[in-house]
Amino acid sequence: MQRAATLIEVMVAAAILVIAIVGLLATFVYCLAWSESNNNMVTAAIDGQSVMEEIKNLAYNDITSSYIPQQEYTGLSSEIITVNVTEEDAVKEVTVNVSWLERGNTKNFSLITYCTP
Repeated sequence: MQRAATLIEVMVAAAILVIAIVGLLATFVYCLAWSESNNNMVTAAIDGQSVMEEIKNLAYNDITSSYIPQQEYTGLSSEIITVNVTEEDAVKEVTVNVSWLERGNTKNFSLITYCTP
């Protein structure tokens, strides 16, 4: 004699399946957001390095905080690149800061180098 599954057994099995699928879906969505964040960080690093390379090709006396990058960087949402230069004992500290908007929050990435005459 075969015994069929009762309605309650089928509902419990369906509930367990739904819980498992929702957990996997939440993990998938989190991994997508994490991947986007990492991609943005790499883009910021590349843009910051490009500005550093531009500065590296300048004469020592032309390296100032008023430096404006030669090309426009638009790889990130609301991307802003700033250059800050401080000088002490003929050594200039150059900081390139890249900031962008990611899911409603401002993110930052900075590169620092030192230049001498």
